[in-house]
Amino acid sequence: MTKIHTASVEFNQNGTPVSTKFDDVYFSTDDGLAESRYVFQQGNKLNDRWQTWPYHHFTIAETGFGTGLNFLAVCQAFTQFKQQNPNSPLKQLNFISFEKYPLCKTDLAKALAPWQMLSCWSEQLIQNYPYLVEGIHRIEFDSQIKLDLWFGDIHTQLPQVADNQTGIVDAWFLDGFAPSKNQAMWHQNIFNHMARLASKNGHFATFTAAGFVKRGLVEAGFVVNKQKGFGRKREMLLGHKLQINTNESSISHRNKNRQNKTTTADPHSNKVAQTKLKQSLQPTPYPQMPAKSKQTCIIGGGIAAICTALTLAERGHHIHLICQSHLADGASGNRQGAIYPLVQNELNRVTDCHLKSYQYACQFYQKWRRRFEFSVDFCGVVQLAFSEKMQKRQQALLANPSLPNELFDHVKQQEMESVTGINFPHNGLYFPQGGWLNPTSFIKAAVKYLQQTQQLTLSTHTQLIYLNRQQNNWRLTCQTTHDKPETQVFEADNVVLAQGWQVSHLPQTTHLAIKPSRGQVSYLQSNKTLNQLTKVICHKGYLTPQWQNLHSVGATFKIDQTDAKISEEDDNANLEMHQTHTPNITGWLTDKNVDSSRASIRATTEDRLPMIGNVSPIESLQTELNGFAKGGRLPQQPISIYPNLYVIAGLGSRGLTNTPLMAESLAAIMQNESIPLSLDTITAVHPNRFAIRTMKRGKL
Repeated sequence: MTKIHTASVEFNQNGTPVSTKFDDVYFSTDDGLAESRYVFQQGNKLNDRWQTWPYHHFTIAETGFGTGLNFLAVCQAFTQFKQQNPNSPLKQLNFISFEKYPLCKTDLAKALAPWQMLSCWSEQLIQNYPYLVEGIHRIEFDSQIKLDLWFGDIHTQLPQVADNQTGIVDAWFLDGFAPSKNQAMWHQNIFNHMARLASKNGHFATFTAAGFVKRGLVEAGFVVNKQKGFGRKREMLLGHKLQINTNESSISHRNKNRQNKTTTADPHSNKVAQTKLKQSLQPTPYPQMPAKSKQTCIIGGGIAAICTALTLAERGHHIHLICQSHLADGASGNRQGAIYPLVQNELNRVTDCHLKSYQYACQFYQKWRRRFEFSVDFCGVVQLAFSEKMQKRQQALLANPSLPNELFDHVKQQEMESVTGINFPHNGLYFPQGGWLNPTSFIKAAVKYLQQTQQLTLSTHTQLIYLNRQQNNWRLTCQTTHDKPETQVFEADNVVLAQGWQVSHLPQTTHLAIKPSRGQVSYLQSNKTLNQLTKVICHKGYLTPQWQNLHSVGATFKIDQTDAKISEEDDNANLEMHQTHTPNITGWLTDKNVDSSRASIRATTEDRLPMIGNVSPIESLQTELNGFAKGGRLPQQPISIYPNLYVIAGLGSRGLTNTPLMAESLAAIMQNESIPLSLDTITAVHPNRFAIRTMKRGKL
């Protein structure tokens, strides 16, 4: 992970931002908004295409985010289109943009201040502006508009965008500073990736008409046209992805385009080049397949199932939710769970996944809190440096230049009482955006909300016994678990398995490496001293501020144990752990103050990363990847999967933090949208990863 440097910006006498590095303006001094509309919206024929667009979502990608003016202008246009066409099948706008030198929040606000007609979107952008961390960050605007902002060098970030094998971008905004000022942004590799990611209906537009840009786009596989540029600019380029017809000769194709005064490459050589490019980039052992329809059955009643239901319902799915007992019966039933990230100094996939998940989770819960009520408090989280090893680890994190300053603050021991309300005898890291959530209240409120919108049918006390494929649908054989046991049979086009550690209890999923882990939380009565606690405190365990006059103290961690009975031994273990690391409150940490306890089983993975995506049969992994396991080449085609069978599991002790982004990513996979994860992370969380690792060791 590379440190992100903010842009060096000056504002000229007209208030226009100017890059001092590239000596170029961010938008036209004549009228930046009018230029954006003319070049990118009209150049890509957005409004005309939206009028007849038959799909749920439309995706735009941009090669330079800058001030975000192009994006905000499209937000305005799309919102107006939706207001004028409420019955259009087009419901969602996805916008992907890349920026190596993002503006700091102060310069961004100053640059966008003159555009008051865009303020309702610019204010959301500034409020949710992501951490300055390399890679993808998803920001949502009123649920209908999703921005994927990629920080870092476009040459390293663009190859990390998954194309879903069919292309995802319907319109390209080829922007950035002028080719004469920043030629690296106008490179053949970028044009090639534009073609890789473009859908069959993909268009592009750009303000420049430079000859090498035109030739590069043609070589990549676009039909290129010229038209009058904006204002004083003589010409600009626009066009669309070349539609390859293998029955048409390249000579007749070129002759036809000469008559139309367009420029295009040989379609046959281009098809070969694009196929090679896709094969070199797409991790074929980790396939993704969209859903068959918008009729989806989700198995589970915890945070993973409910977050997935919410994200799919936003995309028009009707959900049948089947849970073995009552809602939030498993690990999601604890009174208070902490929301904060797992950050490692190595800045590996684990840190990247957890950090991006944390950022998105804070946004996610705030969004849903505006729609229904549940108990949450973004009061902040303090992670104590309770040992010499933890002190060294935190010092390394503080010294790491790639971690954003706004992620956490260093709290010295003498400052601890002013931050937390209690004088803990340690230094620590303070995560100001973190806090705690009562997952039960969230889950029940979300289900009630979805029932009111008539998008969810709930079957509680119903256990999935058997799953089989029948006539292109899934047939779910279930048994009720209360009163008189009886067998029920349901059918579904799509099935999402989200039942925690039990996700591997079906024949289709026995090879998924999910491990159970028993954890017990003790609930202690508050007192005058502990009532002053204002932040969630974490060390080897955690301690929450009081809610309903009780503090959550936890938690034990016993791998491969599935007995959820309350244990006095575990209560004592919780008390002893906190007595060791928070010795100033030991008088309160006694068994006489224990009000109650709760034990549940977490679903964990050995690499501490979640598991989401399509499920492959173990037989396919064994046969189709046999050569790969022996050191051979990857197969040319994606390996087989169970059609429309998905999993979201392995969320461990940070499920409240990681689940929202994982659920959003799974919904994007199912809808064939742009996925808010890099290709590296998609690979790192794919259900096939453990089986493939085992195969490489020759043990599967």
